[in-house]
Amino acid sequence: MEKQTQNTSDDTLKDPGQVREMGPAERLLRSFGPLAGGVLLDLVDLATFGPVGLYLGPVIGGLLGWWLARVYRFGITGQCVLITLTVVYCTLPGTGLVPLATIIFGLVRLAETHRVKRHHQED
Repeated sequence: MEKQTQNTSDDTLKDPGQVREMGPAERLLRSFGPLAGGVLLDLVDLATFGPVGLYLGPVIGGLLGWWLARVYRFGITGQCVLITLTVVYCTLPGTGLVPLATIIFGLVRLAETHRVKRHHQED
């Protein structure tokens, strides 16, 4: 007997054996989300280049860090850490020309471990 696939908006399924299909937006975020966050952070850092970064870097970097933490569903500690890092990154001079955030977000995505659950069909 096969279990049916259910589409629920809840990330946690009641039965660990259940399989939930991801929608197009979830798949897009899962595939490109970390890189897109890094690219966006680097673009904001480039826009706050020079003396502008000392004034607008903390404000724009903090808002972007908060938004990214919400998109990636970080806990409260993760939100505080990411906001702090984005504020520092957008405020520091000399980081605008190096795509460091994109590289870091890509490496984090690469280093993630995934558990793949294999479903065997019984004859």
